[in-house]
Amino acid sequence: MKSNMKKRKQAKANARKRAKASNKVKLVRKAIPVSSIADPEGFERVTEPNKKNQARYMKAVMNGTVAELEASLPQSEMLDAEPALMTMKDFLKVNDNSYRKHHFNRTLIESKFLKEVARANKCSLETVLNINVIVKPVVTHSFRQMMVCEKHIRAFVQYSENDKAIVDMTFEDYEIFSVSLDMAA
Repeated sequence: MKSNMKKRKQAKANARKRAKASNKVKLVRKAIPVSSIADPEGFERVTEPNKKNQARYMKAVMNGTVAELEASLPQSEMLDAEPALMTMKDFLKVNDNSYRKHHFNRTLIESKFLKEVARANKCSLETVLNINVIVKPVVTHSFRQMMVCEKHIRAFVQYSENDKAIVDMTFEDYEIFSVSLDMAA
């Protein structure tokens, strides 16, 4: 009996090690230490860069050449865009595109995000699909897992009166699925 328990414990430990080694997606409880960006249910998905890119960056840190490395790469630009509305259904399509098609760093785990929205808005999961979110583009971004990629938007998504998350999305998805707050009124 003791040997079976030991074998099960060892099998679980080995499975965790394999999953950790093969899994490039790290689920974080709180992606940014900003109190207004709450993540109590752990719905944000942050993709970890590969080891080669991390090693390249660490080599630049050790050699004191980080400034040169960063100067040679496309720079992010602050956006002065007006906030826009997006239906929850459209936002979930945008989030899915960002994760599945483009593999952007900042996306949300849909099921956990919907539960958090329901909790924050004190409503049912069925009602959550009928609400609107406010999307505020903050900065352009040109990196995916420490590699240069197509320029895209990093935006705040406000899903309740006091709660928001950070999501990456394409310019095209933002233009297709968002509606100006002026037009919505």
